[in-house]
This record gives sequence, structure tokens and C-alpha cells, in this order.
Amino acid sequence: MPQPKPAKARPTLILLLGFLILLPALAFLALFSTTPGDHTRLRYSLPPSPLGLRIESRLNGDSTAGQDTYLLAINAQTVDNLLSNLVANPLQSQPASRAEEYPYLITDGTNTQEILVQFATPSFIRLLVEDWSFFLSFLLLLSVSSVVYFRRPELPAARTYFILSCLIVSSGLVFFIGIRASDLLTGLIFWLWIWSVLPIYGLLVGAVVHFALVFPEPRPVLRRHPSAILLAYICVWIPYLALAAALLPSYVTPSQRIQVLLEGTGVMTLSGFLLALAIAIASYFRSFSSRQRRQTRWVLWGSMIAILPWLAVTVVPALLGYPTPNLPIIGVLWWAIPISFAIAILRENLFDIDTLINRTIVYLVLSLLLALIYFASVTAMQGIISSVSGQESTIAIVISTLAIAALFNPLRGRIQRLIDRRFYRRKYNAEQALAAFSISVRDEVDLESLSQELLSVVNETIQPESVAVWLKEGSE
Repeated sequence: MPQPKPAKARPTLILLLGFLILLPALAFLALFSTTPGDHTRLRYSLPPSPLGLRIESRLNGDSTAGQDTYLLAINAQTVDNLLSNLVANPLQSQPASRAEEYPYLITDGTNTQEILVQFATPSFIRLLVEDWSFFLSFLLLLSVSSVVYFRRPELPAARTYFILSCLIVSSGLVFFIGIRASDLLTGLIFWLWIWSVLPIYGLLVGAVVHFALVFPEPRPVLRRHPSAILLAYICVWIPYLALAAALLPSYVTPSQRIQVLLEGTGVMTLSGFLLALAIAIASYFRSFSSRQRRQTRWVLWGSMIAILPWLAVTVVPALLGYPTPNLPIIGVLWWAIPISFAIAILRENLFDIDTLINRTIVYLVLSLLLALIYFASVTAMQGIISSVSGQESTIAIVISTLAIAALFNPLRGRIQRLIDRRFYRRKYNAEQALAAFSISVRDEVDLESLSQELLSVVNETIQPESVAVWLKEGSE
């Protein structure tokens, strides 16, 4: 009985799906950049503050600026009333004029005051400049995934990568631009924002699990039950819905409930990415060929380059209560994800990925150690100098900088040897064996001993199934 032919890819259908995913974000950008509003950005937290929604100003020196400034009312309408009106009439719109000033009632928890805010059309270029590296990352991701899809449309991994990229761009673009307090007056802008940071983001996390199931090759269970892929998109919502069901009864105001729904996506993120990681690890050690393992290591390398610095600079300080700096270099490092994914799907043998991972680990550990040594030495020396002379001096910074320069090469060599012994033991042993062989042959004159030594080194380093040495007899 002839085997059924695999279904052909439908490029037009996939492209249409990608366009529909991007359409709400494009509509949000169009409305946001043409609707007059204030220069604030709404923030939310879990547990939600009883004071309401926190606002941050996009303009330095603005009277609403501050880490603990909460919005109570706009134009004599409380925030909770505005949110209730948006639910009752999603398409409502209160016209805003650039010539008018609107009274804002704000509080810091102690003092409450009313200020007048003049609306203005936002500068779209200024918004792009603020987070230029992340927006370039979105553009690069969408461009690279499109090229990968057009090159290999028959691959499930290429199709999923393209859809995942569209979801990341659609949700991330709106998230980084954010929503203003004045957008509570315009229902369409508000609901387009909600759509991008909640349903689209949920699909994004589900697509991450979907990608883990089809990259580098679809798992056997998907060949038997293709509809099982829907479970990837359903499972990521279960922890989120459970958290929302547990917390929402404790909060009754619309401003508190919207914060629970928005901030609860962190549980979805954690569960989805852990599930994708577990699938990838289980498949890597059970059934992957050497080629598929190289593809997986490419994805691992790109994720490590992008995610580890982002966690160290943004997520960890935020969890500890410290301000998070806006460093463009973090967005630049995210460029590694589209590049590594494209190489993994199209040209996994383009470079030696093991060498790249090795060097990346070495320099990440080296950078961390040098940074710790630098700050510790500066702090200690500043304390000693201040206690002795009673005043601060730049000599501590100069000495610490020179010490870092002197430690760079010795510390890098030690870290390289440690990582080679711990994670690349076979390669490390091979290098050691070749180094010992090169030393031994310099003084060896017996041909039989030299042949045995050569066979021993080949067996130890290459580990072939069989090996033989053929010696050509010299002419007399």
C-alpha cells in the first residue's frame, strides 16, 4: 500500500496568519502616534497597590515623575470609573485636544494634589530612540525568520519559527511602547494594548513550547497525533488561570484586578519556558542525532547570549527592588537569537558551535569575576583611603583598573582550563594526549615504539573502530 505524501506547505496561508498576528500591533502604533495624550506610562505590580495604577513620566522634570506616583483621577473621573466604562463600552472615545489642559489627581501615598497636564501628539521617533536596540531586534527577528521560512517552507520548525517571530514582534512592540494614562480615555487604544500583552503573549508562550516540539524534527507523538500540538497552547494558560482564580476574589476594584491579570503573565512565562526546556533536554539526550544536537546547541548558544545578561541586568535587580537601567547593549545581545535560530535551521555546520559555546562561557565567567573583583577592590580601597586621609581619591579606581588589566590573561587561562576539564573532558584529554605525544616523539628513535605510541594516541583521541599503521619500506 503506497504511503501518503506529506502535506505541502502553504506559504500564502502562513504569511496571511503572520500578517493577522501583526495587524493589531500596527493598528496600535497608528492610533498611539496620532492621538494626543500625556507623557506618562502606566505601570503595574503584583500584589497590586491599594492606591491604584502607578505612573512614570517619559519627560525629565515632569511634575508627575517619580517611582511612587499613583494616578487617582483624570478630568474628575476616577481610574476605576474609567476602567469600568472601558469594559461597558469598549469602543468609547473621549476626544482629546492638544490645546486643552486636563486635571490629573495624583498621590504618593502621603500627599494628594491636582495638576494640569497638556496633551500633545507623541513623537514616534523619540519612542523608537528610547529603545532602539530592542526595536532593531524585532526588525531583525522578523526579517531573518521570513528568509528562513521562504528558504525552507516545508520544515515545521521554519514555519513555527516564523509564527513565533510574528508573535514576539506583535506583543513586544506594544509592550515596549507601553500605554499612557490618557489612553484610558480611548477604548480602542486600551483594548489593542490589552490584546497584545495578554492573548497574543499567551500565544507567544505556547508557540515557544510548540517550537520545542518540532525543532529540529517533530517529536514522534506529533506524527501519530498532530492535534496534540493544541495542548502546548492550552497548558501554558492553566497556571495563569489558576493564579487569577485564586487572587481575583481578594481584589474588588477594577484597577487592582487589571494589575492581577497583567502581572500574572509571569507565571505563564515561567511554566511555558520550563516546559519547553524540559522537552528540549529530554529529546536531546534520548533520540537526537549528532546533526540535530548541533542544531539544538546553536539555539542554546543564542538563548544564552541574549537571556543571561537580560536576567542579570533587568530581572534580578527588579526582584531585589533596585532600579533597572535601560542599557541598549541588552537589546543588541538579543540579536543573537534570530541569527542562531536561522543558522540552526539552515546551516548548522557553518561554524564549530562547541567552540563558540566554550568561548562564550569563558568570557561570561571572566567578565563576571572581573566585575566583582573591580567593584570589591574599589570599595575596599576607597574605604581605606577615606579612613586614613579623610577624603576620597581616584587612586583606588586607577589601581583597580591596572589590577584588572594584569589579571585578565592569567584568569582567562585558568577559567579556560577549568571549563575544558569540567565540560569538554574528551577534547581536553585529546589535547593533553597530543601534547604528550609531540614531546615523546622528539627523542624516540625506535620505529616499533613510535608506531605503538602513535596507535595509542589515535585510539585515545579519535577512538576509531579499528586502526592500522602502514609503513613503507625504504629503498636500499
